[in-house]
Amino acid sequence: MKRVAMLILFPCFLIAAEAHAQNPANTPSAPTQRISLANGVSIELPSEWTPRADAHLTPSEQMAASAPPLVFSELHFWDDAPDSSVLALGLSNNPFLGGDKNSLVAQVLGSASVKPTLPDYLFYFFFPPPPSCLAAADSAYQVKAREIDVGKSASSDAAMPSDFELFYDCTYSPALADFYSYELSPRLQIRRVSGAERWQPQTADFYFPAVEEVQSNRLTFFVFEAQGEGAVTRETVEDFNVPENLNGTMTDYFWAIGAPTPFPFAPVSAEKNEPLIQVAFASAGYGPNKRPDFLRILRRISSTWASPY
Repeated sequence: MKRVAMLILFPCFLIAAEAHAQNPANTPSAPTQRISLANGVSIELPSEWTPRADAHLTPSEQMAASAPPLVFSELHFWDDAPDSSVLALGLSNNPFLGGDKNSLVAQVLGSASVKPTLPDYLFYFFFPPPPSCLAAADSAYQVKAREIDVGKSASSDAAMPSDFELFYDCTYSPALADFYSYELSPRLQIRRVSGAERWQPQTADFYFPAVEEVQSNRLTFFVFEAQGEGAVTRETVEDFNVPENLNGTMTDYFWAIGAPTPFPFAPVSAEKNEPLIQVAFASAGYGPNKRPDFLRILRRISSTWASPY
């Protein structure tokens, strides 16, 4: 009888042990790193996220005048090579004062005729073309401008520069950041209107899901998403030297604007306004399945200046 009982209990012990091992709460946590920004903002990331050496705080000289009115006081970038994902985290001014959630959504997800929109913010601040492309595009623009101006020099209205536009296809390096820049905007549009330059992206086709308001660690984030509608091609995989398993996937871009709860649509005081927390993320997968990954990242962000109310 005792032998029968032991035979029954032994499989039960194995099942319980296996369940214990598979429970995330009972497994050792993966190594992490804590990165701190100014004003007490910090994020805890898995150790596989590596900082990018070529981080930029402002748009390039060529694009600065065309960029939306975001001014960053701090901006950092990381790559997760095993997952082929990129992340940006920073602090900026608040250009959305005087509105509400509806006006914020309208500003970021407006029609194509109303600029800037979500792809523009992603393009200018988080996934811009590489510096080599911008320099080459600027040279091509200057050559065309001189050709047009010389041809017009004999006319009576030579004092007023002619309007024109130039489309420029960038050359990219095989880097993860360049891969997501290319998938966002493979072509530049440079326009001269009344003598002023405008640098704009010619973005790919995207689907924009509804904005999600996320509460985490006494912070409020408004999460915007741009889901790529075209699959990554094998040629692109080979050109950018990204993992083969990205062939046929869809890119997914996120931008979260955060602040201590409640989100400050009105000035905090006449003397001081707290900065906004800016988070951008890009990854690729089969279908729109990267939102849970991004939300997990948001929940890793905390701030010592978040209101307890």
